[in-house]
Amino acid sequence: MALHHLTVTITTTGTSQQLQTAHQACWYVRIENEANNGALAIGDRNVTSTDYGTLLPAATTPAASVIYQAVGNAEMDLNSIWVNGTATNKLHVTYIT
Repeated sequence: MALHHLTVTITTTGTSQQLQTAHQACWYVRIENEANNGALAIGDRNVTSTDYGTLLPAATTPAASVIYQAVGNAEMDLNSIWVNGTATNKLHVTYIT
């Protein structure tokens, strides 16, 4: 078991993008919307600002976050998690493999 982190920068406002393009199996993911960011929609490849699985509000201090955890022996793949937000906003992702 190992703890990892990465910083993701939203590249284009209103366009869905993967947290990570390479396959990365993990069983725990925490996504933090950095303070002073706009709202962040999280979901699958079809996520939009109005059609999402989770919506983190525009972040203030402290920053808003969400945790996803696999159950039992199941794993998640970071490249199956997509986000949609505001260009140049940064997200902080912590995950355990």
